[in-house]
Amino acid sequence: MRDLYHQQLDAISNQLVEMTRLVGSAMGRSTTAL
Repeated sequence: MRDLYHQQLDAISNQLVEMTRLVGSAMGRSTTAL
């Protein structure tokens, strides 16, 4: 049970990192567009 919980936390953490990277990229592109 704990292993599954920690795996899910790791997955969420990885998703947040990816989302942050995508937001940074999108902000850079939108700034360039302006």
